[in-house]
Amino acid sequence: MSLSVLFNQTWRAYRFNAAVSAKIMLIYYFIPFVLLMSLILFFAHLSGLLPAFNELSSSLVNASNIDKPGAPADAFLIAQVQDAAQHFLISAMPVLLIGILFGLVFLFVSFFGYSALIAGASRSSVMHYSNALKAARESYWSLMGCFALLMLIFFILESVLILFVFLSAVVGSLFGSIGGILFFFGSFLIGVFGCFAFLGRLILAPYVLMIESLGVMTSFKKSWMITRGRTWVMVGLLLLLIAMLIILILILMFLFYIISLFLLIPYNSLNAETISWSLFVFEAVLQIVIHLVLALFIIPFIVHFFKQIYVSWNRSRDIKGKRIFK
Repeated sequence: MSLSVLFNQTWRAYRFNAAVSAKIMLIYYFIPFVLLMSLILFFAHLSGLLPAFNELSSSLVNASNIDKPGAPADAFLIAQVQDAAQHFLISAMPVLLIGILFGLVFLFVSFFGYSALIAGASRSSVMHYSNALKAARESYWSLMGCFALLMLIFFILESVLILFVFLSAVVGSLFGSIGGILFFFGSFLIGVFGCFAFLGRLILAPYVLMIESLGVMTSFKKSWMITRGRTWVMVGLLLLLIAMLIILILILMFLFYIISLFLLIPYNSLNAETISWSLFVFEAVLQIVIHLVLALFIIPFIVHFFKQIYVSWNRSRDIKGKRIFK
């Protein structure tokens, strides 16, 4: 199977199931996210978070002018910063608690939607809404355990990568400035590709779990077996998907930047003293639009994409070492 055939099959599967996928993701992902953002905005406005943040920012700017002629006394400026920081923490506390509480609710609800999406796509070429929800209820905690283990592996790999990069910087310093920089970036690239290679070998585990009804650990073993000999192909596919996602998000942010110019919103302002409530709301709307695109297009497409890879590679696994992409 060529890369173009893979994308064509994925697009066909996405298009046939677009209505059901959209219904699932709107109900269990997008609407809960909009409610979460609305609650955060409401409590941020109710607690006066933005004025408190601007007050803290102004006091920090004033404190940075301590050594300038005519500036207020050091003790007064430090006390002003402390009072502003205390006010900001008091204002931020309810927003933080609401964000954590309802963020956890959103996590579990949205994961149910994702479970329905991956279960429906895995068990049938044409998804049905009721069947997808039934499959999600049956496999929710198994998929949760599968993804929790994937996230644990990701954090372990990330920690190892940070340690590896730090040691590379220390060792690279022995080679001088240019040699050290080259050694550092070389080590960084090797570490990143190593992490992608390891995760790429395990990323098909949720599909093994759903299609073959295996346990979590057995699914990871089967995913590792299916991707044997195709590690760098999987790395390339992951990097390609990430690049496409980044480009799409940058396009959306650029379009919103253009809209902000027409609305006279200082979207690109880095001066915290000029942050207004309209900019705060504008940023929230941007996040809502990005998640709408994720819900309707990106997440369903990625689910069908890896399902097509699993079906194709698992079917040809009896031919040892065969390369799918030529």
